[in-house]
Amino acid sequence: MPKLLHLLHDEDASCRTKALLALSCQIRLNPLALEVFRQKRGIPQLVQAADDKDIKVQRYCWTCLRC
Repeated sequence: MPKLLHLLHDEDASCRTKALLALSCQIRLNPLALEVFRQKRGIPQLVQAADDKDIKVQRYCWTCLRC
């Protein structure tokens, strides 16, 4: 999970989008993964990534935050 969180800051928008999709799949309906995500400060990183200039990245951030 730390590697995926690191990819949220990649220069390539498609890489950021794929990282968000992978994170979403990991934490959805998985309380243990969600707890690790919180411990790794994933929520503030998602909020920061939601301000991305790429609309797809923004959309996936908000989808991930709903989990």
